[in-house]
Amino acid sequence: MNIAADMVSAHSKTDECEKIEELARAAVHDGFTTFVVGRENAPTALIATYEWPEHDLLDIVVIPLGGEAVAARLPRGQWDTAWSVWIGSPLTATWKALTMRHPDQPDAPCEVLEAPAVLRLAEQTPLTITEPKPEQVRNRALRLGQERHYPEKTKEMVRGFFDLIDAHRTSIGFAALFANEDEHGVDGALIMPGCPEAVGRTPIALLTDSLFDSIADVRHAPRRSWYHEEDQTAVVEGDVTFTRHNGTTLTERFCVVLDFLYLNGVPWITRWSVTGDYHKLVEEAAPNPQDAKAITASA
Repeated sequence: MNIAADMVSAHSKTDECEKIEELARAAVHDGFTTFVVGRENAPTALIATYEWPEHDLLDIVVIPLGGEAVAARLPRGQWDTAWSVWIGSPLTATWKALTMRHPDQPDAPCEVLEAPAVLRLAEQTPLTITEPKPEQVRNRALRLGQERHYPEKTKEMVRGFFDLIDAHRTSIGFAALFANEDEHGVDGALIMPGCPEAVGRTPIALLTDSLFDSIADVRHAPRRSWYHEEDQTAVVEGDVTFTRHNGTTLTERFCVVLDFLYLNGVPWITRWSVTGDYHKLVEEAAPNPQDAKAITASA
């Protein structure tokens, strides 16, 4: 069932509908369960949920076929009360759910609100359901539990960026490092060799999700860093090792130029630019043409 195709008439923009479905797939890789509800051949909503068993809470986004989407945090099993509610466009609502703070963090939502009735669509029997792997569920909780406050622009800040990528390999977690216009007045951009510039969290997540799918593991070893305080720019050089699904590895030098906003102790990336001919080095090092084609096509 293609939920995106059925949403075209409701949301009018085919491109947006395709992004919604692709972002839902990336959300599964980040630990969310997604499902479609409604009647056979007549779906009414796409829903994504993430449970916090130790806190008895549920993060949820409901995208109905018509009307506005809703993101919320609820006490599990209680559909009348919410601790956080956001209503608006499907993509923005999805990101509100994806970036909701860990319940143990001091700035986690805790205000008691009335829950919109549309959330009760989640009580319906799913037509289709897509579940994450157990390790993806655990990684999300670990990632969101990590503080991202750095008192100074130091190597610790850069190490934090790459440690998050290597430890959790989640496109959602990576894209969430970038600034977004709603909160910071500017959308972050990701520039990779041979790829169109990805501007905004959704395009960044979709680009990196395809890359992470094409490899089994990635490890960065930053060697040198330079900072320009006034321009809020960092240049990082080091080695990166990719492990393919067939077990072979590829290690090469990398260089990343980072521009960022530093707000209230938290760095938000406004531009992440990777230099070098990534496509060429993958094609030359891949053990067979099919591996090279798969990896470069996703980058």
